[in-house]
Amino acid sequence: MSTDSATRVICPQCGGIVIRERCAGCGRAYFEPNVTWLPTDEDTNILFNSVVVALQNSFGHSDTVATELVRRYYANFTDVSYCRSIGIPVQNDDFFHHEGAGGMSLRIHYYLHLKRDPDPGKFIEWRAHARRET
Repeated sequence: MSTDSATRVICPQCGGIVIRERCAGCGRAYFEPNVTWLPTDEDTNILFNSVVVALQNSFGHSDTVATELVRRYYANFTDVSYCRSIGIPVQNDDFFHHEGAGGMSLRIHYYLHLKRDPDPGKFIEWRAHARRET
């Protein structure tokens, strides 16, 4: 994003004006990072800010819904008891960074929004199908 002399924020994707964290031209979501919203380090918070935007852009979630999905995912999938209850390994910051914003947005959408089967193999099948559709 860039700004012009009147301090308008310009979308790099379409050249439209960003109003209230969304491009008026193409609808792409933008926001200023809040690096203290998850109980982890700054780099991982910045990653999850990007995940919120990816959830908005890829799946049409509002900022409020995307933020809540990220909060719930982080709380659940870093919790030993929760992960044990659904039969998956606990996830950590290294895992999140390995997956990146796009990978994490797919996981969050699948597990929390769609509420699909927690079996990792089922997620991998769904992800492969979802990527072929885009």
